[in-house]
Amino acid sequence: HILTLERLYARNQAAEAKIYSDALKTELAGVAGEIKSGNPVTDVILQERKKEAQKKGISFYPEFYYPDGTGVNAFDVSVILHNALQNAIENTAKDGHISVVSYQRKNAFMIEVRNTFTGELYWDVQSGLTLTTKTNKDGHGYGLSNIRRVAGKYAGDIDVGQKDGEFQLCVMLMME
Repeated sequence: HILTLERLYARNQAAEAKIYSDALKTELAGVAGEIKSGNPVTDVILQERKKEAQKKGISFYPEFYYPDGTGVNAFDVSVILHNALQNAIENTAKDGHISVVSYQRKNAFMIEVRNTFTGELYWDVQSGLTLTTKTNKDGHGYGLSNIRRVAGKYAGDIDVGQKDGEFQLCVMLMME
């Protein structure tokens, strides 16, 4: 969609770009459904991941709220949610659960994603992050690195672990 809009604007077709953009907004509003996180971008990501999880027989518990007016960019948050929830869905068995929670502590915005996971984690000693368990490693294993990169833009970081049959990811973003 972004590429289409860019091409329309590059060709000085602003009227067509506006029509396309308006249609896209309407479509996104319809897709968002019952999840109201405070931002349409995060609403769509959460709703789509919820549908995907439910199709796999995974319970999905979203308690995520976008930190509006804090200087945290919606695109950056979408990178975190997309990567974290994609990993969670791929690594949660049927009848498992995924939760995504956000909260604010003073000037820190926290995002926690937890999913049932009873497998074994393998760690990269240098990065301190888990290694991909996929046999085809090409194009895989970058999700947590992407999340850490975004957190770093906000003088934050991530914490990853496994406890009580759950994989736990905690992301901290410092707000302005």
